Amino acid sequence: MKELYAEDADFAEAWKACKAPWSMDRTPYLDFHIQEGFLFKNQQLCIPRSSLRLNLVRELHGGGLGGHFGVDKQRW
Repeated sequence: MKELYAEDADFAEAWKACKAPWSMDRTPYLDFHIQEGFLFKNQQLCIPRSSLRLNLVRELHGGGLGGHFGVDKQRW
């Protein structure tokens, strides 16, 4: 996952700003930092676009631990 940050559409600029802060205006990326080779925004781990990210989103938003039941199952 670490090797995906540099080319990721969502995190490449933040990654660059953290790796070489002297090379660009770091102001938009002050909330980002690198810890043990992983990119964080504040205390949240940034997950690059990958199958891992897709699986995490599916599990957290549609799995048994989260998400919602859909419009048809809502109580009105």
